[in-house]
Amino acid sequence: MAPVSAWAHQHGIFLLRYLDDWLITGSSRQECTSAIQAISHLCDRLDIQVNLSKSDLVPSQRKQYLGMVLDSKRALIFPSPEWIGQFRSVARSFLEDKAPPMSLWRSLLGHLASLERLVPVGRLHSRSLQWCLKRHWRAASDPPWWRVPPSHQCLADLFWPPMSPFV
Repeated sequence: MAPVSAWAHQHGIFLLRYLDDWLITGSSRQECTSAIQAISHLCDRLDIQVNLSKSDLVPSQRKQYLGMVLDSKRALIFPSPEWIGQFRSVARSFLEDKAPPMSLWRSLLGHLASLERLVPVGRLHSRSLQWCLKRHWRAASDPPWWRVPPSHQCLADLFWPPMSPFV
């Protein structure tokens, strides 16, 4: 895929690439359409198979890419509905348990970490959970099924509306 990136760069096409997920950007609909056609033609010549059923080849000002929704009209990036749903599911399981097991703490903290740059003050809401966990669990001696009750601050930090302005 590096030859495609190099060619796009040489021809003034801005191509974001992560493994096999590509995003072509441009300053106008026509520029994006031309870039999509040029990249498609290049892929044909290089015998690179493009999965058309998973591709969205219509330029728009709002695209989903790598779990994010990119809204160029409002200049916003926010979590995809699927990502939000996964977070809410894990948070719900966490809140239903008075002393969640370590696996659930880790899952919740992982989801919060994945959202921290997409949600205003996102990192702030994981701090109380990290401190609570640090106080009650010793990774070297406590087993992974060890249960830790969340503090009141942890619970309060999970009731903030992380996605409400964006959904």
